[in-house]
Amino acid sequence: MHKPESQLRETLGIPPEAAKIIVFAESSHWDPNWLKTSTQYYDDFIQTNLDQALAWLEKEPRRRYSVECVFFLRMYWQRNPHNHERIRELMNTGRLWMTSSGVTTADTLLPGEEALLRDFLLGQEWLRSIGVNQEPRTAYFTDSFGCTPALPSLLRAAGFERTAITRIDGMYFAGCDYELARNFPRGGSSAELLGECIKTQDFIWRDANGAEILCHWNAFNYGQGDLLAARGITRVYLFPLYFKDASSGNVRNKIESFYAQLAPLARTPYHFCPIGFDFVPPIENLVEILDRYNQQEYPRSGIWAVNATLDDYLDFVDCHRDQLPLVQALDPNPYWTGFYTARPYLKKIAHQALDQLVLTERLAYLEGQNTHIQEQLAEDWWSLAVSNHHDLITGTSSDAVMEAESYPWLEGILDHTKALCERLSPPSSSRTSSKKRSELPRWEKEDHIVRINTPHYQIELDENWGGCITHGVFAGQGMLGGISNDVVTYADSGGLWRMGHEFKGGHFKQLTAASDQFIALSIDEEEDCLRVSSEFEIKGETILRETLFFADSPLVFGRITGRAPAKCTMTIRFHPAAPHQELAMAQPGGVVERPLEKNYSPTYWSMQSFAHANSHPDQPGFAFFATQPTAVASLQGEAIEFIALRNALREKAFGVIGIPANPAAGFEKQACEFEYAFGFTKDGGWQQNRLEAIADQVKDHYLGKRDAFRYQEQVQGQVKIDAPKPVRIIALKRAHRGEGLILRLRAYQIPQSPVTIHLPQHPIKAASLCDARERDLQSLEVEKGKITLSLTDALTTLRLIPY
Repeated sequence: MHKPESQLRETLGIPPEAAKIIVFAESSHWDPNWLKTSTQYYDDFIQTNLDQALAWLEKEPRRRYSVECVFFLRMYWQRNPHNHERIRELMNTGRLWMTSSGVTTADTLLPGEEALLRDFLLGQEWLRSIGVNQEPRTAYFTDSFGCTPALPSLLRAAGFERTAITRIDGMYFAGCDYELARNFPRGGSSAELLGECIKTQDFIWRDANGAEILCHWNAFNYGQGDLLAARGITRVYLFPLYFKDASSGNVRNKIESFYAQLAPLARTPYHFCPIGFDFVPPIENLVEILDRYNQQEYPRSGIWAVNATLDDYLDFVDCHRDQLPLVQALDPNPYWTGFYTARPYLKKIAHQALDQLVLTERLAYLEGQNTHIQEQLAEDWWSLAVSNHHDLITGTSSDAVMEAESYPWLEGILDHTKALCERLSPPSSSRTSSKKRSELPRWEKEDHIVRINTPHYQIELDENWGGCITHGVFAGQGMLGGISNDVVTYADSGGLWRMGHEFKGGHFKQLTAASDQFIALSIDEEEDCLRVSSEFEIKGETILRETLFFADSPLVFGRITGRAPAKCTMTIRFHPAAPHQELAMAQPGGVVERPLEKNYSPTYWSMQSFAHANSHPDQPGFAFFATQPTAVASLQGEAIEFIALRNALREKAFGVIGIPANPAAGFEKQACEFEYAFGFTKDGGWQQNRLEAIADQVKDHYLGKRDAFRYQEQVQGQVKIDAPKPVRIIALKRAHRGEGLILRLRAYQIPQSPVTIHLPQHPIKAASLCDARERDLQSLEVEKGKITLSLTDALTTLRLIPY
């Protein structure tokens, strides 16, 4: 039960009659690794900042300070055992407050769903382990560059009731563009929708799955109040240009100017002014400064200023929930798009690390070694959770930080989990060479044209057109309207965050395409497929393109291996015969339908696992599948392309000027494999064609080719699910909290009829529905060792207690 508004006001000392309240919420924003390593950041800032925060909390008993994630708090705890009691006391009395249970402030567009849910669990479990009773209801995404449009589903799955976000597409953010603020918000953007059409910072966000969450948007950035007691430009550690000024006049002017900014977007008497840009120290005498303002100015201005937390603010807003607008299917993207595919090797190994961790846990269950293996995987899971950070998996850290921490952490997970899998599974269970040879597609080569024929399609590839596909008939219909599976190279003046056409003074221009030249094709008959490959050079970089044809599959599989040339982005381009008017694609937590363009032309949309392009349910569609995050763009509704490789170094406007908000540069040193598949749908959308299930099959196909996954088949029969629509197991492990096993399910199409689940080897004795932080929600009835339940969400967590 939420407290009544009068009680909340009394707790914070807000007069009952006050009609204009501004809440100053002071919070950390500490990036684990961005321009410095985590150790360097800790030594340079964290120890001092937290020492000061604790001291001010004790000096001003009504003061509150928030920490937005667990990572550096844990490091401080480990290095300062003499402060354990102070920290525990301040946290358990609600004065040192967590605005999430996450290990990091994650990016929510690029990690896998299980990585994100485990992030929230691990942070919560660490808090419990040190005797802290906080269980956050809010997840605060201070600085993530957009977020999944299925964020309500993702957060509800983890037991959160509300969120706050900052960066959404089309908004103005100082230091990001060589343009005037009056050019923002961009037309048709989320910032225009919230800021000018609906005119709100607070709203109920309902996603396409029907999940709802209370959301606050920081329309004026996450450090709006940083200069409350100072004059200057910024207190951000990179270029602190300010001097302290806590005088009555300066504080009065700042409070009233902040209020004037916030008031036009307020739906309630409460206005949220965040304090806490990157690594800024606590403001001295914050409570005293606000008390002085209230005493001197409140009778005149009617504005009451208070130091409180984001949760306090949202508690107040929740009291006026009926006054908040309902915003359906909000998609706060694309904010920037370069980070979707910056450092492709990093993104690939992050997803491989997740896959191997999940597989290791499932093998441990199979071999009866759950507890032992969970302990051995603890640091690996922690490192993976850190990789969710909005400057790690995005690739927006400096080269030095990537090489010192990011790559070693993820590569270490791969090495360790591979070794554990080998120990867990007996040698006899590994793959043998006795597999029966599959029937291969029929093929011929004549005059530089390779023709391939299967029961599902007839395809031609032409060496004169760069070895691309020039003709394609799928299921008896001509589905290609032009050269396809082409590899296109763009000159890109963007960098780790942004593509070159996203900012004034940048460029993104096609340089060349494989189809511009003659490229010889090599044809190899392999055990289960026909492999057609070609090598070509682009600006000194050798690129290998492989196209794989299976007689028993309607999909064509592909792989691009290499490294994009410096300052270049490489795409795979297709020309479907049928035009398309919208794109549907998987994102963490669900599937989103998007327009062809928004904010940028072309618009590269973040996608995971699959994308589908069509114009009408009765018309054919084009489906693309990938095993790692990528970006998809429509070229005026006629062609579709996907980014395979990218090596843009740093955002440069007008060829020479760096952008202050994007200070890191990065050169991709590693070659990378981009694995994909494509095919066509005769009619219907992604739902009717069950593309999410096909995407899982494509991923399993490529996983099965990796040495570390030669034991994948052993875990397939661990759980039996009888469901009318595709339901995928994304985790099966020993519970961190409570007893039994945790089974996590994903269903992008929520089944309308009940689902039955059982464990063939271990009948179920008891079961309950819980959230991803493993807090039980309700008991489930068990009958003959099975449970039957109705799934109501895209992500479901179950506790199973076997006999």
